[in-house]
Amino acid sequence: MMEWIKFLPVVVLLAGPAGSRDCAHCPEMVVVPAGTAIPRCRRLGSLSQPDETAARTFEIRAPFVVSRYEVTRDQYEVFVHATRRAIEGNCLTDRSKRGNWVFDAGTTFRDPGFPQRSDHPVACVSWDDAQAYVVWLNSQTDGGYRLLTEIEWEYVSRASALQDAHTWSPSHDQRGTRRPLGTSSADR
Repeated sequence: MMEWIKFLPVVVLLAGPAGSRDCAHCPEMVVVPAGTAIPRCRRLGSLSQPDETAARTFEIRAPFVVSRYEVTRDQYEVFVHATRRAIEGNCLTDRSKRGNWVFDAGTTFRDPGFPQRSDHPVACVSWDDAQAYVVWLNSQTDGGYRLLTEIEWEYVSRASALQDAHTWSPSHDQRGTRRPLGTSSADR
């Protein structure tokens, strides 16, 4: 089970210092206002955990700063090149047979098992990869970057509105046009 969690395709969203952009390859940052986060999930059979189904309220007491978009493949590639980080794979994908999700040793963030452009969110990175990216980003700037907490992520991706089920907010519309988190009905 730990291997599945480690290599679940994810995007990285950072909280960090205020300001538009700290460097050319840094994410663009925006302020998120304080408010109330109400994460919850409708029962999804074996996919639901008991603690996910009850609506709970969390107060976000102070504004915080996040990247306007998920970290892109290009931004992550700068990190990989600069640090010579080993590229791991074995991500969960259904590219061999649609609907049949299996681990594929041939997948990496450069080829996650589905078409991507360089300005799309990085996928097929582990939690360790994401943490290493943040450490490197802090070394390139005045610091202050970190990964969001689960509650912060839900608050930002849902724009603090109740939903019936978890939805991972797409940051690109159907034409592939990049847009900020929270601007789609899927984000609410």
